[in-house]
Amino acid sequence: MSNILSIFSKDTKSYFFSMIAYAVIATFLVLSGFFFSSAVSYFSFYSFQLSAQPYLSAQGLNLTEAVIGNLFFNFSVVLLLMIPILTMRTLAEEQKQGTFELLLTYPVNEFQVVLGKFLAAFFVFTVMIAPTFLYLLILRKVGGDFEWGVVLSGFLGQVLLGVAFISFGVFASSLSENQLISAVLTFGFLLLLWIIAWLAEFLPPDASRWINGFSLTRHAEDFFKGIIELKHLVFYLLFTIFFLFLTVWRLQTRKWVR
Repeated sequence: MSNILSIFSKDTKSYFFSMIAYAVIATFLVLSGFFFSSAVSYFSFYSFQLSAQPYLSAQGLNLTEAVIGNLFFNFSVVLLLMIPILTMRTLAEEQKQGTFELLLTYPVNEFQVVLGKFLAAFFVFTVMIAPTFLYLLILRKVGGDFEWGVVLSGFLGQVLLGVAFISFGVFASSLSENQLISAVLTFGFLLLLWIIAWLAEFLPPDASRWINGFSLTRHAEDFFKGIIELKHLVFYLLFTIFFLFLTVWRLQTRKWVR
């Protein structure tokens, strides 16, 4: 455990000393803030339109459905862009500088290295999304009426989605000594798992259900609506564990390749 904490501490400091964490967090907050202000502005404008036209008011307008759910979905789109940058140097930099072999001369194994680096990236990720909770507090302060259950479920979905993204990002970083290649691999693969749900709409029902089972979007949507199901939790858990162990296997086989 102490070895994992040492690697976690080392990598966390590395993120902040190299300014990567600041750049990623600042970019995420600017983009998420834009989506938040746009969603609230649109909701306010549409609410005014309904109040001015009573015959439309029967349609109703729910802040939770119109703003909160869409807001979390937009946040996840930004994560798709930010996580590859956050994880690209996790193992690629160690391999490029030749410090990975030096690291293994200490009493640590590949699993401890991977877990320590994964936790460091996850820590930066949590620091990145935590301030977005303030958006909702501000919205509540100015009179916004929404369901806190949906908010908590949405944040849980964000965390699970981020954990899954990071696990693959760490794996992609183990495949190359080039950080840019790692980032491109991470973004490309995650985007593929994101958009396959669109392909599923044109397939027969059985094939569509099978494809949707691998879609990161479909598993996240229920969380953004306030629905927590065990199958979605299991999906993200297995996805994360699979790629972490795949990373460990990749690092172990790297010894024999060289």
